Amino acid sequence: MQNWKEYTLKNGLRVFIFHFPYLKSTWVQVNVRAGRAFETPETNGVSHFLEHVAFGGSQKYPDKEILRDEIRSLGGYLNARTGAEYTEFKIKIIDQYFEKACEILYEMTQRPLLSEVIINEERKIITEELHRSRDISNRYTTTWLLPSMVLKNEMLGLDTLGTETSLNKINQKLLKQYFSKFYNPRNMILMVCSSKNEKQLLPIINKHFGQAKDGEEQDKNLTNRKKLAKIKIEKKLLSQVHVGFGLLTPGYISPSKNEINIWSQVWRYIIYNLIREKHNLAYAPIFDWIRYENEGAILCNIGTSKEGVKKVIEDIFESIDLMKNNITDNFIQRGKNTFISNNLFLEERAERFGKYITLQKFYKKKITTLEEENKICKKMTKADFYKLSNKYLSESSLKFAFLGDINSKLEKEIRKML
Repeated sequence: MQNWKEYTLKNGLRVFIFHFPYLKSTWVQVNVRAGRAFETPETNGVSHFLEHVAFGGSQKYPDKEILRDEIRSLGGYLNARTGAEYTEFKIKIIDQYFEKACEILYEMTQRPLLSEVIINEERKIITEELHRSRDISNRYTTTWLLPSMVLKNEMLGLDTLGTETSLNKINQKLLKQYFSKFYNPRNMILMVCSSKNEKQLLPIINKHFGQAKDGEEQDKNLTNRKKLAKIKIEKKLLSQVHVGFGLLTPGYISPSKNEINIWSQVWRYIIYNLIREKHNLAYAPIFDWIRYENEGAILCNIGTSKEGVKKVIEDIFESIDLMKNNITDNFIQRGKNTFISNNLFLEERAERFGKYITLQKFYKKKITTLEEENKICKKMTKADFYKLSNKYLSESSLKFAFLGDINSKLEKEIRKML
């Protein structure tokens, strides 16, 4: 039974209200169509920068500490995150303070001060965040190095944080222009998960967000790369060598989205079994299928010793051979069970379920229910898995990235194997 309803305010803001009778708190989230997919190489990082500056004070709460403490002093949770295609601002708070949550999110997303002082403070903080991300080797491999090789869209392959060069060019004028263009109700979605019903929530939502000035929905920058490297080797003094590989897949709106998700779960188990359980080459391979609206990628990072690098590469190719020719029933069942369990866990978490629905609406996709997804999963046969493997797994489709203390001898051996 559907437990959510969709409304549209006069200014174009789409509102999704999810009713969960058992909740004692309310989750309020604003999604803005803004992220690196809407940027250019010159403005890379501006979406994330603006997310930071939105915490720096508003017209009603000019002091940044007061703005943040308005929620925290009530025992609430306030946070934000910038992705590739949208930026989210979210508050979780006790039901009775729902209006305060709406007020704060309205102030942050519609009336931020964007002061020079806060901009300069946040530039220093974001620069340190960028440095930290570069020092976390597995994050560097899977969030920047591999995506820059695998994804066709130029901006999706860049870092959400930007670069030191682009960060230094972001100023108050650019932030105000970007804010004016993207932070309007037709380019946003508001999601509420609560035990309260729409009659209790909508008047409060309209009181605050109904004031937002109308605008236009924005389009992404769809510039594709002209050439994608097959192998990248970056030398850095580390205790491990990080072996990364990735390949391009369809994205979120693809009709085969669920099949690819289930298929990737099986491949993940095979990789884990070969590299950790069978050959003890790594602690825990990081394996993920990331998806954006029009394209996605399977990305994997394996931290191993220099002596283990060649064997890891061999195991990667062995996993591909197994996926094409000899998937066991056990691995298929594990992959299916993981998919169905993840859907069950999602349904039990109000905010995650709300995000699952609103993301589909965000991409203007026909809603697929969890029950429909589970039926797709159960119907998949071994032949379906082999068909996907032969479609997407080939030596030409794979991209490899290596990060670590790699000497010239090891580099030659790597390139010879690939």
